[in-house]
Amino acid sequence: MPARGNLFYLYITISIAIFVQRNPLLFGRSVIDDNTDHTIYTTNSVLDYHLNIFRQDIGNDFEPYRNHCLRVLTFAKHHCGDYCKEREVNLMAMALVYHDVALWSDKQMNYLEPSAKQMQAHANDGDEYWTEEEMVTAHEIVMQHHKLTEWKGDRGDGRLVNSVRKGDWADATFGLIRYGLPASLLEDVYRRIPESGFHMVLAGMGGRLSPHSIRGQLAVLNIFKL
Repeated sequence: MPARGNLFYLYITISIAIFVQRNPLLFGRSVIDDNTDHTIYTTNSVLDYHLNIFRQDIGNDFEPYRNHCLRVLTFAKHHCGDYCKEREVNLMAMALVYHDVALWSDKQMNYLEPSAKQMQAHANDGDEYWTEEEMVTAHEIVMQHHKLTEWKGDRGDGRLVNSVRKGDWADATFGLIRYGLPASLLEDVYRRIPESGFHMVLAGMGGRLSPHSIRGQLAVLNIFKL
């Protein structure tokens, strides 16, 4: 499927999901009472440290983007399971700060490469020091998070890359594409980490960053991969 087809499918799913935004599950079916003990990240110190670097750039979109990152981190941890210990969770958290950040820092619709460059510049600014192999993984998390199918690279930790990739698709589509993510977790996450208008922020980015150029807005098509 070409990138334009992927974008059309994403817009359609987001449009449907906004219609049922009060509940991330279609038709209001609630499974919140299944008593499953989910791990949900309402905060993460590594994520917050790196996100605060861009607080001025992100401006009024700070809370929506922070909540998006936390939801994706939560979903990624579910997919990663016991394989992801504190170090792996923090690496995913750091990479998630940068996965979309060039929308604000560089004002680019084709934002994967500039987002990865921002990460390269700031990844080791905090207390954590990331190894070369960890940075390869973080780079692929940023570059592959819009890939629909499994990423199979030669370098980097594929478990982490694919866990974040699946988590991002789940949040971007309100769970309409969720790769087996439990409905109860999806619902619980949206209850505890508000959507805060993030999807409307995304929907309006083209008009904000390239108001007079359809070609500029369509540059976002380059971020999608099969």
